[in-house]
Amino acid sequence: MVESKEQYIPGACNIGSEERRMRKIGGWAGTGLFLLLYAALLFTHAPHWSLFFLFVPALLSATGWVQYANHFCVNFGMRGLRNMDKPAFQTENVVEEEFRRKDRERSLKLIGLSVAVSLAVTLIAYFVRP
Repeated sequence: MVESKEQYIPGACNIGSEERRMRKIGGWAGTGLFLLLYAALLFTHAPHWSLFFLFVPALLSATGWVQYANHFCVNFGMRGLRNMDKPAFQTENVVEEEFRRKDRERSLKLIGLSVAVSLAVTLIAYFVRP
């Protein structure tokens, strides 16, 4: 079992260090895909509108980093799950309905933040294209 000093806090923290590490990997993967796609689109002189495809890896990146920074998995929050001290991908149910509601609300806020960041990064890439 993974040692963790973190505690589950409804609507604030639903993942421990192992799950946070997975979100960090997702953040880096999305960042790498974004940069590779951006370089490929520029190198191939793709149509300017094709830069909007950058939104997908930007969303992957933003979602990973937002979850990592907030100690909160939006998928777990929407499904009523948590994992504070188990190996990655092993979850337990959040039984209390009030806690589940708080987690869903937090999930929706973090999804909105991830979409906003992704859209901003995509628009910057679109308008700042060399």
